[in-house]
Amino acid sequence: LIVFIVLAIALFARMGKKSERGIVKLNYSSIKQSAINRVEITGSNSIAMVKNGQKWVIKSNGRSVDNNNIKRLLKTVTSISSSNLVSKSSARAAEFEVDSEKGIHVVIKNSEKLLADFIIGKNSGSSSYIKDGNNIFLVSKVTRSIFDKLKSTWLDRNLFHTTPADVKKISVKLTSSESYDLVKDLQTDKWQLADISVLPKDFRFDYNASKRFVSTVATLKARDILDELPDEAKTALQNAD
Repeated sequence: LIVFIVLAIALFARMGKKSERGIVKLNYSSIKQSAINRVEITGSNSIAMVKNGQKWVIKSNGRSVDNNNIKRLLKTVTSISSSNLVSKSSARAAEFEVDSEKGIHVVIKNSEKLLADFIIGKNSGSSSYIKDGNNIFLVSKVTRSIFDKLKSTWLDRNLFHTTPADVKKISVKLTSSESYDLVKDLQTDKWQLADISVLPKDFRFDYNASKRFVSTVATLKARDILDELPDEAKTALQNAD
């Protein structure tokens, strides 16, 4: 009788505990962002990025990577987790666009050590289909746009790494008229001409316009960064110092 009661209690305990045996999960949360130093993306916009010291660069040309974009990618990869398995068959890869034709193949490494290897497919709301091996999952809070970008979007296109508040002087050299300097009055925090005599007669200096101009210059961002210098005749920069 005692043996029967013990067996019954053990059975009840086993039935009360939810078993996860047989459940297939996708989980990259154990990967530390600090361990990642190589990212390889293959698809419509293929690119490889490597970490050089504390700085991410494009592998092919050494150009700096936009810090916000690479941070978002690393955060997304290390937060990928799902038990929503939609298929265990690669035969359905085209249906979810995780095939070689439409999928975005992402490889995450620490030097030569493979940390993650997956294909991201089509979006479904704020989720995306991800193929890991033969398994296809629907993963929430992951979209393919985080990985599928034009090369120019991955680049750090900021001309200057500063803020308008850090700028104290701007010198403007014009080819068609007199040059001038803008200086910041540290007492009033206003921008003014270093030499007011350069103003044409009866013209009033616009402090607000000068502030907007300084802000624009300090935050200038290129549309793209060319791999090769174009002909000077096309750029009209042949007379620039």
